[in-house]
Amino acid sequence: MNDKILNISLIIPVFNSETSLIKLITSITDTFNKSNYTYEIVCIDDASFDNSFQVLKNLAKTNSQLRVINLTKNFGQDNAIMAGLNNCYGDNVVIMDDDLQHHPDDISTLIEGLNPGFDVCYGLYEKRKDGFFKSLASKFNNFSASVILRKPKKLYLSPFKVFKSNIKNEIIKYKNPYPYIDGLIFRITTNINQVKVNHYKREDGESGYTFIKSLKIWLNLSTSFSIIPLRVSILVGFITSFISFMLGIYYYIEYLIGMPAPTGWQSTILVILFLGGIQLVTLGVIGEYLGRLYLSQSRLPQYAIREVVEDSNPIKNEKQTT
Repeated sequence: MNDKILNISLIIPVFNSETSLIKLITSITDTFNKSNYTYEIVCIDDASFDNSFQVLKNLAKTNSQLRVINLTKNFGQDNAIMAGLNNCYGDNVVIMDDDLQHHPDDISTLIEGLNPGFDVCYGLYEKRKDGFFKSLASKFNNFSASVILRKPKKLYLSPFKVFKSNIKNEIIKYKNPYPYIDGLIFRITTNINQVKVNHYKREDGESGYTFIKSLKIWLNLSTSFSIIPLRVSILVGFITSFISFMLGIYYYIEYLIGMPAPTGWQSTILVILFLGGIQLVTLGVIGEYLGRLYLSQSRLPQYAIREVVEDSNPIKNEKQTT
């Protein structure tokens, strides 16, 4: 890392990672001890089923830079990150995973990516070490972001990223219960850079990135930041109605010229199922929007904190004395 003193907040959402946390925090501490950076580590335990919170709690007893936030239930990764963003004080905010696939040595590379005057810098993996499904889901969500958020196609929305505190201050103004960090970033700025970083194989356990979580990310992206699904539903409905209308004319002309009319319950059932399926999908999309609107108006919380564990916070104390 360079010699410039700079306050850095590391936000790490944690879920079922008890076997990697000691090595992760030790690696971060060793990396920053070689630099002149002041820093804080904010770990948010998203109601892990294992012993992750206790491991973090024990680490906080001997590490004054570590703050541990324990959520009351599993709110999801982006909600956990929002909890961290609302409880950090650094000039630059780094978000990284808890599974050792992001290495602290690359943090300096990310921060240097902000130097030319960018607001946000994403890590671009030279070679991914994920499984097939996770890689496929990530590519699909990135493609969706290109369509919905108008993200440049060459920009990869990595979970390993850094942004300035003014961006963080705008992000935490979002109070709806379905945050999507990358979507919020693109609402605020397009002054975004990316730099190459390493991606490491997960050392312990299995990824918590399931099909359901991937679907939730896509829904947050699609329905919280765009009305494109509604427009697609309209387009599909219009095309289906047009095809049905043209088929009706075709069969009527056949009837007028004496050709036998199509028979059989199979064709009738197929048409009914096809049209019924389109109607249900369209109603489902509309229902998703209405449901999210209702939950937002009912002020469903993004997260709820059960406990915060910290010894002292050098960045917070410095901010309060200036």
